[in-house]
Amino acid sequence: MSTRPKMTKQEKLERMASEKCYVCDALGLDHAGFDGYEVTHVDRDHYKRPFASVGGDDEQNADETKLIHSVTGGSTPDDNDFESSTQRNCHVLKRDDFNAPADYVQVVRGHLEARNADYVDEVYANEDRDPSKPEYCLPVTWESTSAQFMGKTYPTVTEVRRGKEWTRFLAQIRPGLVFTDTESQVRPAKRDTVLRMLRTYLSDGFPTLAAVNARIDRCGHVVIFDGNHRATAFAIAFGLDEPMPIMIWKIEHTEACAFASPTADDDPSEEGEA
Repeated sequence: MSTRPKMTKQEKLERMASEKCYVCDALGLDHAGFDGYEVTHVDRDHYKRPFASVGGDDEQNADETKLIHSVTGGSTPDDNDFESSTQRNCHVLKRDDFNAPADYVQVVRGHLEARNADYVDEVYANEDRDPSKPEYCLPVTWESTSAQFMGKTYPTVTEVRRGKEWTRFLAQIRPGLVFTDTESQVRPAKRDTVLRMLRTYLSDGFPTLAAVNARIDRCGHVVIFDGNHRATAFAIAFGLDEPMPIMIWKIEHTEACAFASPTADDDPSEEGEA
């Protein structure tokens, strides 16, 4: 088995002078270059293969590396000053399970977004939406054994629980079209849980297997009352345009509209998320 070719200090300095940290560059951050960085604070990322697979007989891959900030004790994607820092450790989240630069960059982007996203309403551009716009009015027409939703017909399932009928159907919807149900007091997403889900989606390659649960409010908004962790992590991982599975329940609406996200100060004692 071949070994990773060693780079001389001079060769590394030459690359540092002409290249940028591929993570910072992809994220569009300032200070993406290596000015002010020691040689030992810059790593070579064998991005074409997981680190555990580097080497072997395919010498063509031996030099396929990208430079990355790796300051011991430097600002990480979990720190609030990461974007402004001039001494970053972009390599800290790297493991032996990424085959392409974009895969790892998306995990870093996810860590940055997860710092301040407690609800799907706060992910990326969702925070700037105007819920009164017609595009967010998505009413359901309930029929005897089916439902009309977003131009499609879905078969419904009805069951009796404690003497009351409950009807639902399974669909897909973009995270950019859903809101948080403010009446159910949905708990804010725990950051550690969201980050574990990001790894599951982006590194392990598992999809979200369980649908989030939602209802339609008086104004026609799709409001999530169960599954905020899944919805938030999915939106962070795949963006606001990738459809996610959703179970929509026929629940009598009240007079409230989902015009505002809940806050972390809301009392979670009457938790609506299982």
